[in-house]
Amino acid sequence: MSFLVRQIALKSSGEEIVRPSTVEGDVLTIGRDAACDIHLPDLAVDPRHAQVTRAADGSLVIASIGAQPFEVNGRSTTQSPLDPVAGAELTFGGHRISVAVDAESGAATFTVRRVEAVSDSAEDKDITTVYTLKGLLPGKRMSAWTFAILVLVSFLAFPIYSYMTYKPLAMQEKARRPDGFHADQTWSSGR
Repeated sequence: MSFLVRQIALKSSGEEIVRPSTVEGDVLTIGRDAACDIHLPDLAVDPRHAQVTRAADGSLVIASIGAQPFEVNGRSTTQSPLDPVAGAELTFGGHRISVAVDAESGAATFTVRRVEAVSDSAEDKDITTVYTLKGLLPGKRMSAWTFAILVLVSFLAFPIYSYMTYKPLAMQEKARRPDGFHADQTWSSGR
């Protein structure tokens, strides 16, 4: 028995490049390891993530080799039967694998397509935003409001509070404020 594997890649123009290969045997391995029958270069995929085995009656069973799950038709699982005639969709990290039957040979066909970028370097970046701190610092509006509130508290609210706490001393004759800093003196223009 054999499996037909079709790796689909996209050119920069958007054209598809299909690389078919035939895997002989009753076991098909899927993983990040280059020795796997379906090689998925994605860090979200284990080196030997899952294997598809053909049962004696011709049905297929996919099972996780380790404890890492995968998705079959949108549901996360570690083991599931596959019916190539009905079709199935497997998801491993950023890759989607469609399972079907080849019309010519009748072999189970696995069509591999990358649906998400493998890394940030694979996506096109705007050169003006790559080397900025825009995402780390607050915006201009937030900074302006913060500094305006800080100035109001420092030069209006705190001096008023300082003046009001020593106001009873002003009512007494020959009363003197203690030496030291008093916030309402920031309003004074000097001698």
